[in-house]
Amino acid sequence: MNDFIEYIREKDARFRYMLLSRMQSDCAYYLGNGRLYGPHLWAGNERDQIKDMKILWNSFPDDKKPEWISYEDILAYERRLDPRYKQQQDELDRIARHLNIEVYRPVTNLNPYDANTVYFHKRGDRQVDYKHPDFIFDNTDENGKFSYDYACRGQFNLRSDCWSASLIEHLKQLFNPVARIDYMYGSGEIGESLYFYCEKVFLKRFKEDNYYGSPMTVTLYRDSNGNTISTAFLMYMDPPIQGFRIENYHEAKEVKQT
Repeated sequence: MNDFIEYIREKDARFRYMLLSRMQSDCAYYLGNGRLYGPHLWAGNERDQIKDMKILWNSFPDDKKPEWISYEDILAYERRLDPRYKQQQDELDRIARHLNIEVYRPVTNLNPYDANTVYFHKRGDRQVDYKHPDFIFDNTDENGKFSYDYACRGQFNLRSDCWSASLIEHLKQLFNPVARIDYMYGSGEIGESLYFYCEKVFLKRFKEDNYYGSPMTVTLYRDSNGNTISTAFLMYMDPPIQGFRIENYHEAKEVKQT
């Protein structure tokens, strides 16, 4: 018989409720200030923590199930306590240390259903409310589903001082952007360039800036199969943009930064 099952067999419902609540709190701490350190968990490691939480939850009859945590919640925690998740976050921290930039994980990350957005900032230049990071990462796919792949969602501001050539090269090895917007000066020179790694984020930014008449050119990048995101947005441009092209990202000439 499982040692944990034997342990809780004679425990009353109040004790089991309290233990499950404690284990849920441990998961939240693990995802936050606990820095994904397994020994912080009640069970001592990620695998046993989830297994024991499932056993506890199933120990209650249907009419006595806890209202503050569902079995689906436990499965959500299981996805976040997966070793691949920790490996992914360790890689993000390693990149940040190598490039001397800061990583900020908002408190919403304690929610197992959150997209786990990670913000990158130049050292010494963080926004107080963290609403304007230089680079955004979250590990959901294009449909908003949780993913352990290096699915980069957000925008990459090439004018930021902390984005050195080494950072651009490193990220190029991990991520493939779907689009780029070049914002133009009145002289026709590029003033700012943003790479986008998510169609939804790109379209939102494009529609906002086009609405206000920002002079820009747009580049779409082919994926490994030679496809791009939909070009339907071009039908609704008002005013027209200054240029449009399609390229293979890794063959494209780097945009000159100002």
